[in-house]
Amino acid sequence: TMLPTLKLIASFVGRTAIPRAVMVGRRPQFDMRVLNVRVQQLLGHTAHRSMFIEAHPTPNNNSLKFHPGRPVLDNGTKDFPNIRSALESPLAEALFKIDGVSSVFFGPDFVTVTKKGEDISWSDIKPKIFAAIMDFYSSGSPLLREGASKQSAESSEDDEVVSFIKELLDTRIRPSVQDDGGDISFISFDARTGVVTVQLQGACSTCSSSKVTLKQGVENMLMHYVPEVTEVVAVEDGSEDESDPVKKFVEEMTGQAETAKPGGGDKAAAAAPAAAAADQEEFSKLEIKVGVLTKTWEHPGSEKLFCEEIDVGEAGPRSVASGLRAHYTLDQFCPGRRVLVVTNLKPAKMAGFESAGMVLAASDGEAHTKVELLEPPEGAKVGERVYIDGVTGEPWAPNQVNKKEVLKKVLPDLRTDGACVACWKGRPILTSAGPVKVPSMADSPIG
Repeated sequence: TMLPTLKLIASFVGRTAIPRAVMVGRRPQFDMRVLNVRVQQLLGHTAHRSMFIEAHPTPNNNSLKFHPGRPVLDNGTKDFPNIRSALESPLAEALFKIDGVSSVFFGPDFVTVTKKGEDISWSDIKPKIFAAIMDFYSSGSPLLREGASKQSAESSEDDEVVSFIKELLDTRIRPSVQDDGGDISFISFDARTGVVTVQLQGACSTCSSSKVTLKQGVENMLMHYVPEVTEVVAVEDGSEDESDPVKKFVEEMTGQAETAKPGGGDKAAAAAPAAAAADQEEFSKLEIKVGVLTKTWEHPGSEKLFCEEIDVGEAGPRSVASGLRAHYTLDQFCPGRRVLVVTNLKPAKMAGFESAGMVLAASDGEAHTKVELLEPPEGAKVGERVYIDGVTGEPWAPNQVNKKEVLKKVLPDLRTDGACVACWKGRPILTSAGPVKVPSMADSPIG
């Protein structure tokens, strides 16, 4: 299927421009591992200018790396998981116009294109990809439009552990991942639980073997060199199903998740969020409830974690993992103890245990040498949502809390005051029976 296209290109430049091939009978069989195409730039440009593009396979059968023979990004990487993000780049936008393209990724000297599935043939869309890349470079347009940013994980505020994790990712892991047409970027490190969150991009984001690579490669290496690390998890890359653009647009603009399916009961109904007001304060986007421990045990695979079941007033208890074993014994962290739980976070695996919430506690900062659980007052009802006077709004759905990084925005302003009262932006966190407190840690951050 490639031969007619290549002959057509050759007719423009007056020479045979067929890629290297092996003749079998009278039909050339193309080497699909590396496809070299040399063509003159067409569409009105001078005939003496040319490009040499190579297409390389990746471990993901649905992704190919295209090397245009010149730098793509001078530093950093850039991921375009959907068509909206592609508006930041003329080249990415052009590639998304090709029917069958699901994502685009820019590396230092390559462009990775991922197709939507096995039903899409590379032989059908590869010539269009070559043409889009050549047209872009012949146009002289900037790769990124003004205001677009390259990805960078560097920060002058990183502590020693985070800096070492990033160094390992950059020097030991990223080069291999980029060789396969993708990238891995650092998102966060939770010092309480030891969980490192990363994002896989490009060819790696949809590769069936990425989970194996994450666990056997990335996680093992980080745990070997950084004792504080207990697990490595990956966030979703943000790619979308474009089959229902109206539905996606509504979700994006209103913060609404997929409508609960019939028969889902109260739990399904609770998962469907209401549209958020434009001026809604971040704290009210979280659902923080009074809970009581009903069962606790030590995580068998992590020395830092407790596993617990918590009654938060729902049909069944919540399963939650908390990095508190260095600060509490099982006798102290036992059934009957009242806690404060963030309940609208997206469930996440913590050392293999799925955690569907976060127990809040005050600490002495990044050192975490002292930690005290937030304690609802006697008389506060199990399952009631805590509040702040004057702060109103319905909690967001877990997928929106995760996507908009609501918790990350709220945490810097969560701390106790001089009277050990838990506050957000200096305003007390309240229950129906009064404010939430800690036993002794005044003026301390909460997380």
